[in-house]
Amino acid sequence: MATARITGKSAGKSNARSIQIPSLKRHRNGQWFMTKRLHGVKKFYYFGCDQAEAHAEYLRQVPDILAGRQPGTVVDASTVEVLQLADRFVEAQAARVKYGEIGARHFDDMRRAAEFFVQWAGEQTPAGKIPPLSGFRSFLMARMKLHAFSRNVTHARAMLKWAYRHKPALLPSPLHEDDALAKARAKHIRRERRENEAENGLPIYQPHECRAQVRAAAKAGNWELLSFILLGLNAGMGQTHIAMLPKKPIDFDSLYVDWVRTKTEEICQFTLWPITAAALKLAIARRPKPKNPAMADQCFIHPSGNLWAQVFIGKVEASPGAIGSVAPNDEIGKMHRLLEDGLKVADGSGDKGGERPMKRPGRAFYAFRRTFSTNANDVPDKDAIRRTMGHSLTGNDPSYVRAIPVERLRAVTDYVHRKLFFWSPEVLLRVPPGQVDQLFDDAFVGPPAVFAEAPAVVVSAADLSGAPR
Repeated sequence: MATARITGKSAGKSNARSIQIPSLKRHRNGQWFMTKRLHGVKKFYYFGCDQAEAHAEYLRQVPDILAGRQPGTVVDASTVEVLQLADRFVEAQAARVKYGEIGARHFDDMRRAAEFFVQWAGEQTPAGKIPPLSGFRSFLMARMKLHAFSRNVTHARAMLKWAYRHKPALLPSPLHEDDALAKARAKHIRRERRENEAENGLPIYQPHECRAQVRAAAKAGNWELLSFILLGLNAGMGQTHIAMLPKKPIDFDSLYVDWVRTKTEEICQFTLWPITAAALKLAIARRPKPKNPAMADQCFIHPSGNLWAQVFIGKVEASPGAIGSVAPNDEIGKMHRLLEDGLKVADGSGDKGGERPMKRPGRAFYAFRRTFSTNANDVPDKDAIRRTMGHSLTGNDPSYVRAIPVERLRAVTDYVHRKLFFWSPEVLLRVPPGQVDQLFDDAFVGPPAVFAEAPAVVVSAADLSGAPR
């Protein structure tokens, strides 16, 4: 701890006062300063040339400096209410969405976590008097499963960390370091997942369930839904990924897609099945006019003129008021649920076999992505599977492997097609008109020889629906 002597009128006298200026040194420019290493970077903080004023300024700023915040005036946390804190956090995250730092879906998750925290702590509770966070942990545990709990507790911790490091600080102490905000242990999440699967079954679709859905969508002439289902089975695409798919990366001649997964900015490359390409063409041909001209290149436009899946973020205002205004919109999932509601599949019960509704808990449209991944896992080429799904390659490979041969990608999608439909993708192009429906029969186990010998035909809407021309 450095000792400095105040100079002035009393300098040189026996009664000169001495003050303690911790960690301060005098720079050659005359200012008093201190250094602190933050995140591996050495930072300098200057407090002026006058020693007494430098000491006072140091005492004012040191809580922020030691906490890793930018020095500023610390707000009296007793004047900031929990709702105001959450509002400011949500407002800051909405700005990050605007500039592309985070996605709208991620923002919605953070907003929900902030709402849970306000609901637990109370809107008018002073930020400096937030109850012990063990109560918040119990609050979440009682309302959701462990995976959702971990997501919400992580976002709540991010909110408290942001408030503590905010300038001016909205929290007097680092609540985000509380052990009560720890995520659920991985083994507990795995155990809960096994229990759910034991009760409801695996969250994937079996081959006969896939065929039933493809056939139902094709017979209804719903080319949009047929495209959605086939893209999920063909390449493991989810709702948002499908809704954001533009036409430009699709090469219909070579049945190849070279795109980037918008969620992670990872390269996503895969080959299309002929039936997927045919359904895509039919869906694109009857697209309505988009509301926004910027969406002109999108493959799919909802009848409303918007995308089929997106998150609308309304005006987010600082407190007082509600925590943001968000409207998630998943028309793909809604349409798929309507299809499932009207389908029944064989369950093998009874002597003659029974039927059960296709819809069951724990399984929705995103199960197509899991279905693809589960079936593709038999292929030994894991990097080709990752590239198809838009996942990062293992290790440092993404920095060096810039392309994977189309043949390897096609081997993955063709294998999945054979497992789900029992016939190779190109067989559809050789099926005589009016016989396509047989390929999607639940009892169908393999293509008759006549299919392989039949001349190639152009796939049309009538072919896909199984109706005679």
